[in-house]
Amino acid sequence: MKASMLNIDAIKASEDRAFLIDGDDPYWCDLALSFFINLISEENRSFNLNILDEPTDFSDILNAVETSSFLPGPHVVIVKNLTVTEPKSSKKAGAAPKSEGKSKKKTKTKEKNSDYIEAAIDAVFDKYLVFYNASGLPSNVKKKLTLIDAKKSDQFELRNIITAKFNGIGGIDQDAIATLITYTGGSMAKIDLEMRKLVSYCNGNKVTLDDIENLVSDTEENQIYDFTGAITSGNKQTAMKILDKFVAAGVSYIYLLAALTNQFRRMYYVKIADRTDDKLADIFSVKQYAICKARELAKNYNSAVLSKNLLALIDAESNIKSGIMTEKTAFDRVISTILSS
Repeated sequence: MKASMLNIDAIKASEDRAFLIDGDDPYWCDLALSFFINLISEENRSFNLNILDEPTDFSDILNAVETSSFLPGPHVVIVKNLTVTEPKSSKKAGAAPKSEGKSKKKTKTKEKNSDYIEAAIDAVFDKYLVFYNASGLPSNVKKKLTLIDAKKSDQFELRNIITAKFNGIGGIDQDAIATLITYTGGSMAKIDLEMRKLVSYCNGNKVTLDDIENLVSDTEENQIYDFTGAITSGNKQTAMKILDKFVAAGVSYIYLLAALTNQFRRMYYVKIADRTDDKLADIFSVKQYAICKARELAKNYNSAVLSKNLLALIDAESNIKSGIMTEKTAFDRVISTILSS
């Protein structure tokens, strides 16, 4: 069974008792863990909540499940950061034991680590057993666990979440949804925080694009893309408007210069290098989205102009570090150069 974190009611309604939280989105992972922890009243958690973090003795998992609580109510066992490895056999595979004419002695077979986990799942009954950030679980063990999807939500899921949030309380415009996702970088934690602010501010009125632009903080990375886009398209007015926001927020000119240099370096290489976006993303140690944006922005230039602008940006950084120019002077001069190219 796969229970999506987009519908926590599906977990509440489930009769399953053994779960695997699978994914790397902190928001959904925290929500899933909080759900199980909150099943227990605060006064009973010291008795009915057992959290095993990085257990090395796998029998502890089985013991935690089999231990009875003196208090009524749900009992939850959470196993975090588990790495399942099996002890290596001391005998080579296929090697027959040596015979010395004596009768063979029976030796007790050591339990495998995964055997303890499987036994714990089978023994869970009225408790909840939850695995979080577990690696190396055998497929036969995974089949016995209810999977909770805690991966990062895609654009379609995010749109549905945001739409559902504002349904019945005024609604939200489609362009406002798109901008909210862009400004937050698709981070569900940030989206949740911003939605709370919007609900309070709009007070039952429909959320518009203006509300997003006035209330939601755009990430610096997205603003750098917008700033570079305005510059490369020759839109000085928009570029200066974004620059004013950076200055008001206390962002240094040397930081902006470094960000622009990185952007133009990526733009130059996507122009001259016959590499796929994923390969370039690995080379520059950035997300593939950054390469896609660089390729989009590079369409405004030929390789020669990109090379010229990149060198101008590098010279500007050098002039600041050597003390030849102030940060603002060097920055203003190189922006003027780029805008006129």
